[in-house]
Amino acid sequence: MRLEPGASMDVLNLARIAAEVESKRRAVDYIIAVLAPGLPELFGRLAVLNAKIQGLAQQNYPATNVFVTFETERSQREVLSAYSIGTIPVWRNNVNKLQNKNHLFRGKLILERLL
Repeated sequence: MRLEPGASMDVLNLARIAAEVESKRRAVDYIIAVLAPGLPELFGRLAVLNAKIQGLAQQNYPATNVFVTFETERSQREVLSAYSIGTIPVWRNNVNKLQNKNHLFRGKLILERLL
């Protein structure tokens, strides 16, 4: 079964169509669905993947790298000059070396400046 062009792709509509398709299946259609998944199987997979994504989105992941882009050269110069502190204070995360505490990542970490 194919969806008609312009058919709504929201979850409720897909669930309704999948239920209709599955209710009309014959024994042969179930065997075919094993070889070539139809809308009910694909919708079931979509539901499982959405649940996994929601679960993963609730976890915290530490950042290992942060990439920053600038709209203007002036902004870049201002930020890079604010981060012109030595390597050792960065390694030790000596926040007292920064003039403006608003430049800390997540309010507590000094970002290492790589060019």
